[in-house]
Amino acid sequence: MEKNDRHAVIKHIFSYLGFAIKSGAAVFGLDKIKNTKARIGLIILDASMSEKSKKEILFVAENKGVRTAIFEDIAEILPIKGVKVVAVTNGNLAERIWECYKELYPS
Repeated sequence: MEKNDRHAVIKHIFSYLGFAIKSGAAVFGLDKIKNTKARIGLIILDASMSEKSKKEILFVAENKGVRTAIFEDIAEILPIKGVKVVAVTNGNLAERIWECYKELYPS
């Protein structure tokens, strides 16, 4: 994927995440994600998260059957300072973000 294409995909991801946040379809922070009753479609975490917290959120994701996406500097766009993980609870937005993520990181 070319640099301009990557940039466009990243902009889409941030736009979808912004929609989720503005519409109240986002849960911020490890503890709130662990305790939420809302159905989670995707968990997005910042690559700079501590290894202990990464392990914990990946364990939560596995137990809930939720996909995870890891990004550099995602914490910079989140509205709460110091938060490095967000769960998207809108299934359609979660799916759009996941599709974009897979474009960036095909497996």
